[in-house]
Amino acid sequence: MGSTAVQTSDGRLFRTLWIAFSYAVMSALVIAAVRRVLAAPDLPYTPSTIPAGIITWQLFLGVAAALAFAGLLIRLVNARAFLEILFGAALFFGVWAFAWFVLPWEMALLVASAITILQARVRRVAIHDAFVIAGSAGIAIHFAFIFSLHALGALLLAFFLYDLAQGRIGGAVVEFAKATIRRGVVPGLIVATTLRGGWLSIREAITLPDAVFLGAGDLILPVTLVARAAFSGTLQAVAVLIGILAGVFVLGRRTSLKPAPALLWLLPGAAVPYGVLMLLKMV
Repeated sequence: MGSTAVQTSDGRLFRTLWIAFSYAVMSALVIAAVRRVLAAPDLPYTPSTIPAGIITWQLFLGVAAALAFAGLLIRLVNARAFLEILFGAALFFGVWAFAWFVLPWEMALLVASAITILQARVRRVAIHDAFVIAGSAGIAIHFAFIFSLHALGALLLAFFLYDLAQGRIGGAVVEFAKATIRRGVVPGLIVATTLRGGWLSIREAITLPDAVFLGAGDLILPVTLVARAAFSGTLQAVAVLIGILAGVFVLGRRTSLKPAPALLWLLPGAAVPYGVLMLLKMV
């Protein structure tokens, strides 16, 4: 989601590289964690723990209820503190979940707490984005382990269609993002224009006329397929990442910063190589 300004070619390229780098880092974290889990079955999660009976409609109802509740609070009260806690807590548990894949749970808790406090105190774009990437990586790994392939496919398709319908100007996704950003809360990645822009304060960055944002869901959902492919091997996961990066560069060619559904390019970018790997029986 972004403003209605027009990007310069240099700014557009840097934004594209910033987003691509974010996906590459997040995918590297996910692949490393999943491969470690597979090599150490005594850790909390293994492929054999994936429940086959996840009832997908219950998840959809839960997500819909949570979004409705958040939207109601935004309309009724100045919910900045609530939103800060909501997004901060979700990403904190994501960071903790990721750290737990590679560290004892007590150490993982300390690391997650330290990173959460750091991003709350040092309100800079790069620190914020690092927190979002680490938290989103943890959530993506859990999605990959928790859901059966059919449930995961239904989940990704539902979010894709919802983002397609509501991710444009006037849609629920855009209006929700605008409402949170107006309150100084960014539920996702803040995309910098320059290296210097990466160290701007969040308050400065979100008021720029060419500000661009990428929702946490746009990070989590495609990279969940990277995590899932990593069950079969690193090369398979990298193939899915390459598909996501192709979607990033197609998305980056847009000259307008008007809000648009990013999943329209990113999810197919991940799903096409994953589907090819399935046909080749490599995942």
